[in-house]
Amino acid sequence: MGSEHDHPLLSVDDVLKIIADRDEAVARVEALNRKVDAIRTLLGDEVFANLAGPAQPQELPSFRAVIQAEVEKSPHGVTYEQLREALRREGLTEALERSPNNFFNAVARLQRLGTAAKLGDRLIAPKALENMPVEIRRHLEEESEEDRRGAPAAVLKVLEEADKALNAGETISRVTHSYPEIKPSRVYAALSRLTKTDQITRDATGRYAIKGRAQADQQPPESLF
Repeated sequence: MGSEHDHPLLSVDDVLKIIADRDEAVARVEALNRKVDAIRTLLGDEVFANLAGPAQPQELPSFRAVIQAEVEKSPHGVTYEQLREALRREGLTEALERSPNNFFNAVARLQRLGTAAKLGDRLIAPKALENMPVEIRRHLEEESEEDRRGAPAAVLKVLEEADKALNAGETISRVTHSYPEIKPSRVYAALSRLTKTDQITRDATGRYAIKGRAQADQQPPESLF
């Protein structure tokens, strides 16, 4: 039975190539969809339907379409957890759990397209952000900042109390159990920030520990003789 060491970690170049290949594939699909739409317009719906053959089962909506619809409905923006709940309501639970990065990719693409903007930990329509009263915007930003400040302290406390290094999933589980108000996405961000500021370490297997503790744990015990 293989261990996690049997699967080599991807290099930065590997990750960048995967992202580039994905974006290229998405662009090709979008170009094909535009061509199909042009053909449908040229031939008319009835002729096109006859050429296309029997109707296919109705497809599930895309992540981007669901997120965009939710963003446009809310004058104060929508939190990431509310967006995930909307995806579940639309039957996308399996896709969300199978590929969590699809959610973040959809959010990033909407921001690049200019159809959604970030406000703290919320996604909001640019027009709604523009029309939002200053006092409400400040309150939402302060609420988000308070949440961000609390996550690193909670992560440090959990890692200090742990009797071993923890992977990201274990850390999130312990933090959200002890601090239900802290969202999983904040724990991820805190782990990244604490690693960059050298307050915690991340080993080759993806496990986190307080700076200095991991090295100390690996040292052999001092001889009694």
